[in-house]
Amino acid sequence: MKNLALKTIVKLQDRKMRRQIQRDEEGLTMLAYALGAAVIIVPLALAVLAFGNSAVTDAGTIVDGALAS
Repeated sequence: MKNLALKTIVKLQDRKMRRQIQRDEEGLTMLAYALGAAVIIVPLALAVLAFGNSAVTDAGTIVDGALAS
């Protein structure tokens, strides 16, 4: 009886995992990845342009100082 119950549970778990894998494979399209990257990259680029290279250099100096101590 225990063996039959174990086989049933294993089959159900296997079916569940196969459905999960199938859903994972659907995933995001290349367009979704491109839009996601644009949402991150564009504001960073605009911030660098708005604040200039001196802000980036100052931030680098602060980070280097923090790492040294």
